[in-house]
Amino acid sequence: MKKRTLLISLLFSIFHTICAQHIVPSNNSGQLENLRDPKSEQASVSKKEFATKEEFEELNWLEGTWVSIDSSGTLSKEEKWVRKDSYRYWLAGSRYTLSGKDSINKRTFDLFLEGEIMYAVPVDNSKWPIIYHLSYLSNNGFILEKPDYAFPSKIVYGRTGTRLRVTLSGSGRTESYLFERKGR
Repeated sequence: MKKRTLLISLLFSIFHTICAQHIVPSNNSGQLENLRDPKSEQASVSKKEFATKEEFEELNWLEGTWVSIDSSGTLSKEEKWVRKDSYRYWLAGSRYTLSGKDSINKRTFDLFLEGEIMYAVPVDNSKWPIIYHLSYLSNNGFILEKPDYAFPSKIVYGRTGTRLRVTLSGSGRTESYLFERKGR
């Protein structure tokens, strides 16, 4: 566990140093409506050098367990977000696709603040994760982008009440998942 924490800290520092980042200010009117439309494509984003701790706090609503029920009433996906140990500005996420009582296709990811808000997705057979950069943030959603990655090049999280829509898009392809908050 200590090796993973050290490796992630090192990766954060490296990517912070070499990657350009984009954040759209929270007061950007009209952007929130696009969060609810899974097929919307955001135009180019304005640049901001550093994210603040207060901006990261806007992601607190994501913490918890979100479940997706398919048309037959069966639990089909579960996405869970937890605060990473004692790190206040690091959320660890996981998404499971369920088949009966078995979980298949487990994905893990991290949202963290290291000079900017970034989203890291480990890649099988690679020591380097894919890093997405925050391009939009509000108290009801956010957009992560990596334009040079085929799919997904854009990840949109938008919520309305107890519902969460996660939309992945890129290379002319779109996948959208609707979740309900479990418990709380």
